[in-house]
Amino acid sequence: MKKLVLDGASVILVVCLLLTVMMLPMLLLLALSGLFSRFTPYQPYSALEQGPEPCLISKISISEFEPPQLGGEAMVTVTLTTNYDASNVTAHVDIAKLELIAGNSTWTGELKANIPKNFSITVRAFRFGVGGVEVIACWYQSPAERYWAIDAVGVYAHRDGISIIRGNTRMVGFGSSLYLDPESMEWNAISHNINDTFTVQVRVTNVTDLGAIQFYLRWDPTILRLIQIEEGDLLKARGYTGFWLHSALEIDKGYIMAGHCLLPTIPGLNIEAPDSGLVATLTFQAINFTDRTQIYFINTLYGKNFWIPVTYIRSLFFYFEYMMPATFIFKKE
Repeated sequence: MKKLVLDGASVILVVCLLLTVMMLPMLLLLALSGLFSRFTPYQPYSALEQGPEPCLISKISISEFEPPQLGGEAMVTVTLTTNYDASNVTAHVDIAKLELIAGNSTWTGELKANIPKNFSITVRAFRFGVGGVEVIACWYQSPAERYWAIDAVGVYAHRDGISIIRGNTRMVGFGSSLYLDPESMEWNAISHNINDTFTVQVRVTNVTDLGAIQFYLRWDPTILRLIQIEEGDLLKARGYTGFWLHSALEIDKGYIMAGHCLLPTIPGLNIEAPDSGLVATLTFQAINFTDRTQIYFINTLYGKNFWIPVTYIRSLFFYFEYMMPATFIFKKE
């Protein structure tokens, strides 16, 4: 495992981008060798310069759930449209807190200019809470030219029925969770002393195709002092190798950035609760008493290594739906 200590607000995302760029010459060389010959030839963008820029559009429509309660089923239809003939188009549907009953969640094929292509799946609501349906589509023209389209619809299953949240196109990984373990610690002057230390783990669960993760952790530096941050076995425990990065330049101000990054040409990680992955372990020193303080996440993203023809490419970055803090109490009396 290679270890780097870097600065910068978006260092994980920058490294992932650099890795993607580094892979392009190799992909081009493979293309010349004929590896991609099984795909129909694409029309170079230079040949389209006189017309509109190529555009791919994806749209989700969802029927009402029948019956409108937990256990109800609905039809989800994805519509894909391009303004030019397009080969090597792939669309993948992610669902959260819904169960796939019928249909295929991935479609690959060709599109004709301005002629919509529909495919459908049937889902069942099986868990209370906010979930939804999200489609990521890619028109893969060449290793250097690809066009993306995204759409999402939220589904809220509650005791009074099921509500469909239309127009929800936030870049949120439905059900994804980043949390601190333990979630709470309570000390007092009898059980502990000033300058005693404790550890918390950063853990992740309910993610699909995870190829990169970047987190910022915040705390009150007048109460807690970060002594050490250690790499978690998120990748290694699952047989992956990648990069672990962190910036220790702003610890005195009460926050740190760290993360993992896979090469963009391999499949990402799938983790589903109750399983979880250890992202990092942090050791804090209590330097003051407090009735209550929190260690919490800000500006936290993860990237997906999304399958498109020929190779895995890191496509997009998502916010976690849940980012759970840890509470620390250290009573003087």
